[in-house]
Amino acid sequence: SWAGAMGQCQFMPSSFISYSQDWNKDGKKDIWNTKSDVFASTSNYLKKVNWNNNITWGRKVYFQNKDKLNSVKNWHSLKKWKSMGIQTIDKKDLPNIKLNARLIIPDNYKNYGYLVYNNFESLLKWNRSNYFAIAVGTLSDQLITKKKYK
Repeated sequence: SWAGAMGQCQFMPSSFISYSQDWNKDGKKDIWNTKSDVFASTSNYLKKVNWNNNITWGRKVYFQNKDKLNSVKNWHSLKKWKSMGIQTIDKKDLPNIKLNARLIIPDNYKNYGYLVYNNFESLLKWNRSNYFAIAVGTLSDQLITKKKYK
C-alpha cells in the first residue's frame, strides 16, 4: 500500500515482525499467499492487542437527536446510553448487560451511529481509522451471520 502495509492482512513492517506466524511450518511467514499464515498472523495480532472473544466489537444504533449526542465522547454503560435515547438499529432497547461503550457518529449520519466496545479499540491499534474499524466489524458480523445460516 502507499503507507507501507503488506500482505493480505495489511500489516505494517513492525507488525509483521511482531505478529506474523508460520502456521503451515514451511519456514516462511507468508502473509501474501498462504491463507493459514494470514489467518494465524491476524489472530495472533488480535490476541496480543487484547481482543476479547466474549464480546463483540460494537453495534449500529439509532437515536432521535444527533445534536444532543454529538458532544458525548466518553465511555458510558449501556444503561446510561439507553437513558440518553440510544436504541438498537431496529429501535428496541439496548441489552441489559454490564458493558461500557462509546458513541461514534460517522460524517453524514443523521440518526444512526455506532456504540463501540473494547474490541473496537483493538481494531484501532491496527489502523487508527474509525471507518476501518467499523468496516472490519461490520464485515465480521456478516461472515458470522452467513456461517450461522449456511
